[in-house]
Amino acid sequence: MSSTTKHHAEIQVRVAFPVSKKGPFTEHFPPDTVVEAVRLAAMNHFTVTDDAQFVYVLTHDGQRQESNTTLGDLAGDERKVEFRLVKVITQGSTVDAETLLNLAEQEGEVVEFLALHDGHLARDEADPSIYWLDIRPRTAPDERYYVRVSWRAYPHGAPSVLFAEGVGGALGVARAWPQIPGYRAPNDICKPFTAEGFGLHAEWGTGPDAWPTEGNPFLWVVETLQFDLNNAYSGRVE
Repeated sequence: MSSTTKHHAEIQVRVAFPVSKKGPFTEHFPPDTVVEAVRLAAMNHFTVTDDAQFVYVLTHDGQRQESNTTLGDLAGDERKVEFRLVKVITQGSTVDAETLLNLAEQEGEVVEFLALHDGHLARDEADPSIYWLDIRPRTAPDERYYVRVSWRAYPHGAPSVLFAEGVGGALGVARAWPQIPGYRAPNDICKPFTAEGFGLHAEWGTGPDAWPTEGNPFLWVVETLQFDLNNAYSGRVE
């Protein structure tokens, strides 16, 4: 059988891992190959391993795939399957596993967006439901701001969003905050994308200000923060 004929009979697989600097893993596999075999091959490509705290899973169309599912079952007539490799924390969090998996599935788009705006994303080492943003206003490139985004039920509810002195740094410091309408240093952001804002305004629970559960709400929160920094920023709180 020629190489071309062999590849036609096999299934084309692509595995993305957005937080890695390496490009996607691509390979052709027989239809009876199970997901676990692809997972291990992709982990080898990205040079990652499971350990006592983290495991890596494959998702397809936003759903975690069972290890014994075959590529033929997933591909159908298309003869190709696209996966995302997701890092899942197995211990050390106070939130449910669904929240952690959903966050891991969607954080890659947040990383990509921040990179376009000279920003960075880091996951808290002690609590995987908490992320730290390193962002800056468009008009003040030397001013860096650090934001703690803490989730409790993703994507079903808004996160706590607070500014800090640095990644993992102290909260409640006024000078860590930007001067933006609705950003009430050092206590809260009173706008309909934070848990603090929804806690103060029950009327935001319905209507145009209701929390969006479709798409990528994590990305939407970060886009909103960046928009406010770019368009409503008037300096650092003194």
